[in-house]
Amino acid sequence: LYPFLLDQLEVATRNISDTDQLHLHPGLYPVLMILGRLFQSPLEGADTSLNLAAFIPYVIRCSSSPVLKTRIMAARALQPLVQKGQLNSVMIQLLDMIPVEPKHAKHSHVHGALIQILNMLEVILTMADEIQSMESSVSKWKDKMWLISKKNPCYMTKQAAFEVTEKVLLVMEQLSSAQTNHVTKEITNSMTEALNEEFKAGIHNKQTLCCVPGFVEYLTVITKLDLQITLRDGKSSSAADIATKIQSLLGSELYEVRLVVLDVLASIFTAHKQCKEHSDPPATCPVTMTTMSSAAIDGVMSLLPYILERALHQEQHFECQIKVFKVLDLHPLLESKDWKDLSVRESSLQVLKQCLCLIESSRREEVNAAIIRFSRWLVRDVLQHWTDDCMETVDSWTAILRDSVGTEKITDLQLSVAMVIQHNALDLLRECQTTLGTKKMFEFWEMLTNLQQEDDPEVREVITMTLQLLGNARAVQPSLTLDYLVRSFIDIHAATKGANCLLTLISWIVSNESSSEGSERLFDKSEMNVFREDVLFYQIILKYCLALIQHGHFIASQTKHTNNSQCPEPVSPKESVASSIDQVLSQLHLVVNQEENDMEMSITTLSLLESDVREVLDLIRTFMETKSPSSLTSDKGRPFMKTGAFQESLLDQYKYQVLGFIYKLLSDLTGLSKNDDQLPTCLNNLSNETENSTYPNCFVAS
Repeated sequence: LYPFLLDQLEVATRNISDTDQLHLHPGLYPVLMILGRLFQSPLEGADTSLNLAAFIPYVIRCSSSPVLKTRIMAARALQPLVQKGQLNSVMIQLLDMIPVEPKHAKHSHVHGALIQILNMLEVILTMADEIQSMESSVSKWKDKMWLISKKNPCYMTKQAAFEVTEKVLLVMEQLSSAQTNHVTKEITNSMTEALNEEFKAGIHNKQTLCCVPGFVEYLTVITKLDLQITLRDGKSSSAADIATKIQSLLGSELYEVRLVVLDVLASIFTAHKQCKEHSDPPATCPVTMTTMSSAAIDGVMSLLPYILERALHQEQHFECQIKVFKVLDLHPLLESKDWKDLSVRESSLQVLKQCLCLIESSRREEVNAAIIRFSRWLVRDVLQHWTDDCMETVDSWTAILRDSVGTEKITDLQLSVAMVIQHNALDLLRECQTTLGTKKMFEFWEMLTNLQQEDDPEVREVITMTLQLLGNARAVQPSLTLDYLVRSFIDIHAATKGANCLLTLISWIVSNESSSEGSERLFDKSEMNVFREDVLFYQIILKYCLALIQHGHFIASQTKHTNNSQCPEPVSPKESVASSIDQVLSQLHLVVNQEENDMEMSITTLSLLESDVREVLDLIRTFMETKSPSSLTSDKGRPFMKTGAFQESLLDQYKYQVLGFIYKLLSDLTGLSKNDDQLPTCLNNLSNETENSTYPNCFVAS
């Protein structure tokens, strides 16, 4: 293909710079695409008949094409063709194509040469051993600085020229000679002067120029460069001046400018966080706290009240909303100071209320995810300064979190909820019963169980870290966290709220819905969660329900019984309870791991009032009345039809069996519902069906 591609490229570029008549050869794009995907062979140059350097003159000729797409593809194609020893000569050739004065410059020719120079500079920066030999070529750039001044009216060439200037300065930083230092200073002064001239003219607020080709791209490039220079080299500016400049850019009428500023701030805060965790900032970040001046650091830190005000009341563009809440979430002051010390005029409760208003008015889940993630910094202060006015706001916030953990929600939304709970694990999962109440506290545990069964491994990893914060050192592998999660729930709360724990575990089974959504299309996953194992979840819940019952001590009510009435019998001895539990496990084909069974629970006895047991029995009865055995019968004529409805029917059958056996066990042990003849009949039918059923077993020891 070598001679064929070379001939095609030669023919295609013969009259490519002709502006009188558009010339676009049909073989040009395919050849440029192939050349752009090549990798140089180690034997390059050994065979003189197959030398990639033969393509270079034709690819450089493409830089003069009036077609923008051709110039861009040619710049990409040139990069793999140039060998190390040719970089300096090719750079000089490209720089010589750009006139020193703008009088007779053709902007398409200049733009094509600039983007090819830019690609060559990117190659040079990856080759540390070749940079020293590039002094003669990159020094010629000082003669082309008219490209970034007012003399150049074309925004596309000015954008490319600013990008080339940035790369040239990066190359010159690695050259250590008196001549290059003088050239570097001259180029830096020219660029700084050009940037100051543009922003003093208010270019970042000129919406009328948005229709001009290349203006928006040019504006984003110079905004980023100006910010980098201000933050990295702004030693002569005060913190107030730097803060004022950033505020003016954040207040720009063009969302592209605001987005660039927020990106820079987010990268700075992210690098600062990674530096604290790993001691080394990321190499890709051009500006970090370590390279910023002290005035720049103070100026950036002082922006928190302004950024918060903009996020809550001013920002309307959805991309900027996502980014501004990300910047707030990453801000170092939120981690190091209490809310009252942040110089913010609004209280944490007022900010949380406004966040909820933004979530309710937004239709984009990405925006809601960013707002929820930021709200994790507000919860602790709200709980510490709890008043009666907080309840309604926190209830609404909790409802939003609960609605955001569904399988159909995007991963960012689920991850944000997980991070909120992780950040406030001790406040929301242990100690909030005095403020939010036991029911609300248990809702956060339910959110954790739902999130732990989601597909995304990052979400499950956050839940694992949450358990470690709660003191469960064994939760080191996400695949085992679901069992440890339920066990931690029991260990923390069963001693004081055992009956509520039992009722909550039963409600988790009742409220758990299949993720298949009843889809009848074969092999159609839809939004189904393939990681969730409902049968495994039911078995884990059953295990700890049986543990609570085994440690339970039933206390009968003394106010409702007379001498002639039947009084519920006391709970059976431990041997009888263990025998009944073994019978339930046998009927469900479950074998308890002896090591798991012998683990010491954090409780020795659990007081179960008659009202507590009746509430559990009523909850199970209500479910079983709505899901009768006849409605759960599967179509046995289609055993291999793995549709959503078929799978959901099987899961409902198993759920019905688990709840039914718990009901029967509680009834037998407490003496309640003895006269209920209808439910035991259903249970007997289920017992017969269970004999021919097999299910995954989480109890069997490996």
